[in-house]
Amino acid sequence: MRARIFVISIVFFYIIASISSAVQNNESNLQNKNLVFDSLSRKDPCKVLFIGSSYFNFHDLPGLFEHLTRSAGKDVYIDHIGKNGMYLDDHAVSNSTELKIKETDWDYVILQGVGPSMAYPTYFTDHPEYPALETLWDKIHNHCESTKMVYCMPWAFEDGMTWYQNWTDTFTDMQLKIYETTLNYSKTIGFIIAPVGWVWYTVLEEQNYPLHYLHMSDWNHPSLRGSYLMSCVIFSTLFQQTSVGLSNITGISEDEAMYFQKIASHIVLNNLSLWNIEKKPPLYVDDDNTAGPWDGTKDNPFQQIQDAIDNASKGDTVYVCSGTYYENIVIETEGLTLTGENKYNTTIRSKNTAENTTKINALNVTIQGFTIENATGSNKLWDTSGVFICSSNAVVRDNLICGNRLGLCALNIVYNLTICNNIFLDDGILFGNYEHTPTNPDVTMDCFLYNVYNNTVNGKPLYYFKNVHNFIVPDDAGQVILSNCTNVTIKEAYFTRCNFPIMLNYCNNCIVEDNTVEDTYGEIITMRSENCTFQNNTVDKIIFGVCLDQKSKNNIIRNNKVTNSTGGVVVMIGSNNNLVSGNNFYNNVLGIGLRQGAHNNKFYRNSIEQNDIGLFLTEEPYDNSIENNTFIKNSLQVQSIGKTKNYYNNNYWNRPKVFPKFIFGWLKGEQTNPIFTIPYCITGVDWYPLKNPPQLNFEYNTR
Repeated sequence: MRARIFVISIVFFYIIASISSAVQNNESNLQNKNLVFDSLSRKDPCKVLFIGSSYFNFHDLPGLFEHLTRSAGKDVYIDHIGKNGMYLDDHAVSNSTELKIKETDWDYVILQGVGPSMAYPTYFTDHPEYPALETLWDKIHNHCESTKMVYCMPWAFEDGMTWYQNWTDTFTDMQLKIYETTLNYSKTIGFIIAPVGWVWYTVLEEQNYPLHYLHMSDWNHPSLRGSYLMSCVIFSTLFQQTSVGLSNITGISEDEAMYFQKIASHIVLNNLSLWNIEKKPPLYVDDDNTAGPWDGTKDNPFQQIQDAIDNASKGDTVYVCSGTYYENIVIETEGLTLTGENKYNTTIRSKNTAENTTKINALNVTIQGFTIENATGSNKLWDTSGVFICSSNAVVRDNLICGNRLGLCALNIVYNLTICNNIFLDDGILFGNYEHTPTNPDVTMDCFLYNVYNNTVNGKPLYYFKNVHNFIVPDDAGQVILSNCTNVTIKEAYFTRCNFPIMLNYCNNCIVEDNTVEDTYGEIITMRSENCTFQNNTVDKIIFGVCLDQKSKNNIIRNNKVTNSTGGVVVMIGSNNNLVSGNNFYNNVLGIGLRQGAHNNKFYRNSIEQNDIGLFLTEEPYDNSIENNTFIKNSLQVQSIGKTKNYYNNNYWNRPKVFPKFIFGWLKGEQTNPIFTIPYCITGVDWYPLKNPPQLNFEYNTR
């Protein structure tokens, strides 16, 4: 049956192509006669190159587009390169494509994308769109700077991703993700969007999703209707004119063709700024305009950045002239681009140092070209940031971010970020912050898989790797962030004043060894990481030496030295089955912390000396083993708060013990059958404490 359908389809395509070719040849002859007549009075033709594959090849999309343009009386020269099965990353490295780009000074180059890579760029990574678009952008503009690169927003599969590995995303779900990613990439790279996928979505919504209407029966490729609709979208995108009333040679009804022309023209022409086709004049800001008036024009700029933002509309640009602006900026306008004249002399300095210097509360926001500083925070606000990101699809690029409590911080509900070409001084990056989302505290892999590149921390590279395996990170790192990596080693590096020096997110079998970390506001942290080893590191003046967070499990922390910090090691939020052994935690606020349901972890043969609190337990950690550790001269050997059930055995408690060591704690909340009284009771017993400290052999990095 499938073979019969395939043969019939081939015959049908051949007939349509033949008819189309014949019609186009007749029209071409007429056009050539006209061109001879008025060649002296006409400009050079508009030269358009299509780069794609089967989506362009089916129904000869370039031919359909050429017919539309000629029926509008336009002189065009059109060429096309692309075989079925080619992706943009194939074109980005293709010599044939590069030669075609260099063949002439094109007015427009039209690129064809694919849905899965745009909807799920962190999952489908075999043919990534973003680096391909960047490469093609460079090749196109290195050859001819005036060429406009146009990207056709892909459409979703007709059945979304419901056919794939038990996924549930429908056509609508998938198309919305394609829409967001396309807008984000356009803002970052600068290409024009031909909103084909969005027009398809609108048509299918209005028509109540008739089966195989714009899609073919493979649920993927365009039907003849779909190709004609795409040609109408591209026409209005390039020429900023309506296609309504242009001739139709496809064989679809005139009423249907008119409907497609109207809806394509409406969506394109009513949203020129959104599609990056034509931008409105920016709203201007200049702190030198002290006397007013202030209307945001170039002659009468606003004096304050926030005033311009509050007067902006979706998709607007706010241009800030050089100066120092003492403000705390909050952006709640979708699609806003906030641009500074020059990052070295256009400064946003936090007016209230306990608040974020800039906060992004809307989708598709870009911040670029600023010095962002002075969000130094307070004792209660540990994550006050220069740039605090609460919404997805943000772009932060080409900024100098310095002197904040945290440089850049993104919440765990944020996806699809681009962080590039920034300079961090005494600052760094934190992803996956869940402190402000109590109703959704989980971290998913997508909140760590971003576009992060070409950033520096204190003059050294910020190394961000995602989906990388079997690799050694260079030892000149200023900060290291690994996301979904396996068998990666970070060793013999020196980190200082960089916030969170090392982050392992959804990593497996990675090694962090022989590093030195000092004087930095952050911690070596893991989220949802497994089977990783942290060994022989020397850490001084940090928040936590190592923090195992968000259900990290089966990790080993051994032979590290942590001093003068808030904590030596902290295990929290369901992290389990980790081994902490042979470490020296000296002169910290707390030596070891167990919090928020951490369970089945083993703490063995550690030296916990001269800390304010040797062992701190709170928020129901349970079934952890504390064995053969040395607790010496801590102000409080153990502090236990709330329900807890852990096991103590053979520890040395500051002096020789003949009798069992009782662990006392404070109860809060409900507690059944307390041993003594509320609020103070026995929460554990070391029945066999040691009379002498166990022998510990420490080997630390002495860089």
